[in-house]
Amino acid sequence: MFTPGDYVVYSIEGVCRVEEAGRLNVPGLERGRDYYRLTPYYRGGVIYTPVGGKASIRPVMTKTDVQALLPELPGLPELTDVPTDIKQQSGFYREILAAHDCRKLLQLCIHFLQPFCQIFLFCLFVLSLSVYLLQ
Repeated sequence: MFTPGDYVVYSIEGVCRVEEAGRLNVPGLERGRDYYRLTPYYRGGVIYTPVGGKASIRPVMTKTDVQALLPELPGLPELTDVPTDIKQQSGFYREILAAHDCRKLLQLCIHFLQPFCQIFLFCLFVLSLSVYLLQ
């Protein structure tokens, strides 16, 4: 259970600060159940979510976590088992997004950006060849 002052990544909302945790006396919340009161970091407002509910919530990566992950980037394996059927791909990608696994999310980014990088490198090659031929 997170404690007040913790920063978490909550569902699709993003980074939030835990303001309260436990049985909250708020109209509309189920009595006898533990809740988090979250404040979104990037906008105003308040979010109440049950502890252990369906929405994903995880701790924000620390600087140490990020520094440990960065050296892995060059050797990060490509996504495997990507379905060829578009409808199945949608579910495959949604599962990765819902899991909030940072390594898998980075693999997903690389998966989508790799074709653009190849096009960019080809354009650079053509441009440099053109400059060479025009000299």
